Amino acid sequence: MEQQISAVRNGQAEADLRRQISEIQAQIADARAEYTRRSTTGNNGIEAEAATLRAQINDYASGCDYAEKAVIPRLEAQISRLNTDIEQFRQQWKDTDAQEFPASENICPTCGQKYPPEKQKQIQGDFNDRKARTLEKLESDASEKKKELEKSNKDLTVEKSNLKKRHTSLTDLQSRLDKLTAQIVHPAPFEKTDEHATLNKKLESVQMQLKSISGSTEQRAAMLQEQLSGVTDELDSIQRRTLNKQIVEQQDQRIEDLKNKEASLSFQLATYDKGLALAEKFTMQKAQDIEEKVNGAFRKVRWKLFDTQVNGGINPCCEATV
Repeated sequence: MEQQISAVRNGQAEADLRRQISEIQAQIADARAEYTRRSTTGNNGIEAEAATLRAQINDYASGCDYAEKAVIPRLEAQISRLNTDIEQFRQQWKDTDAQEFPASENICPTCGQKYPPEKQKQIQGDFNDRKARTLEKLESDASEKKKELEKSNKDLTVEKSNLKKRHTSLTDLQSRLDKLTAQIVHPAPFEKTDEHATLNKKLESVQMQLKSISGSTEQRAAMLQEQLSGVTDELDSIQRRTLNKQIVEQQDQRIEDLKNKEASLSFQLATYDKGLALAEKFTMQKAQDIEEKVNGAFRKVRWKLFDTQVNGGINPCCEATV
């Protein structure tokens, strides 16, 4: 019974039920995995093709995003800058072309006199040469900028055309992916299958048992403890009666031993008393013999050499009697 109480208090029954619950939950997990495997086997080919399309869509989307956010804005900014530069060169060329030789250049700044005609002609020729070189330089720089502008415009046109093609391809790929995805079989959730219902019903049954036994564990332990207390009291009573019986038996044996010893001592005492009586009788006889011998020596006087006591013993004395 103590083992039963220990089993109840240690939760042995609960442990068994919890083990069953764990096993059923493991069965449900295995069944779900198998159901998923069977359900997805037919979709493997479609999923593989869909994965390829998704990768292509990601590539095209990344290309479109890069073109829209980086390449095209950079080209547009470059074109705007080139147009500004070309317009500046055009205005500089007009300003330079409109320049005229200043008459003040023909006057010597030191003496304030006009230079000789030959000198004036040389100064004006130098001015015209500088002006021509400046205009030529502006035209060359503007021409280079125009070439860059033309190339940038072509690049921008190509990028926009490619972007449009990418968007078209992206739309086509997404359409193909949508059609392919629609072909994928989507089975019912495992929780709605008969197999899950059976296992779940079994699991709920064990869980109810666990809930029930958990609530009555202490009550069951108290009942067993009460039964154990009654049995223990009864065992104690039996042990006390057994002990009392043993004590009585030991006392009876002791009494019997004492009786036997008393009989033995009584026999010994009777033997001693008999011996003592014989010794006293012998002593008295010897005393009488001695008195007779002494008195035999006297004719007129008798001597009393021994006095008889109340207890029958003799006491030496010496009394003369006529």
